[in-house]
Amino acid sequence: FAHESATCVRTKDGRVAVYSGDDKAGEFLYKFISESKDSLEKGELFVADIKNGKWISMDFNKHESLRKNFKDQTDVLIHARRAGRLLGATHLDRPEDIEVHPVTGDIFVCLTNNKKMGNYHGKILKISEKAKDYGSKEFSSSDFLMGGKDLSCPDNMLFDKQGHLWVATD
Repeated sequence: FAHESATCVRTKDGRVAVYSGDDKAGEFLYKFISESKDSLEKGELFVADIKNGKWISMDFNKHESLRKNFKDQTDVLIHARRAGRLLGATHLDRPEDIEVHPVTGDIFVCLTNNKKMGNYHGKILKISEKAKDYGSKEFSSSDFLMGGKDLSCPDNMLFDKQGHLWVATD
C-alpha cells in the first residue's frame, strides 16, 4: 500500500473522513471514516467503486470473501490492495494528491498516469459525495480534466480561496 495523500475533512455529524490514494498503476482510492469526533484511532476503511458510485466497506466482518482470504482485520489492512480487488474496487491510474474544493466541497483526485494501459498523461477525477456529506457511502464522479495537450501527469494540486485550481505535474 503506497499511501499518497491523507486529506482530512469533517462529516456532517462531525466525525473525520480521510481520503487517501495508493500511488501505483491499477490501484485504488480509499476513505477512512472515524468512529468518533475526537479521534482517528477507530473507524472504518472503505475502497472506491467509481463505476457504481459506492464506497465499499473493508470491514473483515462484513464480507465473506474477506473472511475466507484473510486472518483478521489487521491482515485486511496490511493487504489492502488484495482486499480491494476481492471487493471489486475500481482500478485507477496512480491516485496521488487529493484536495477539496473550497466552494463546492467536491473531492478532486490526481490520477497521474498508467503507462501499461496506454494512459501517458493522466487526468483529474472529481467526486461529489451524496448530500454533500463526506460520511456518505454513495457518490457521483466525473472526469474533471483529461491529460493531453495542456496537462500531463498531474501529481499535486491546490485550490486558492476563490476556488481556482493550481496543478503541479510529475
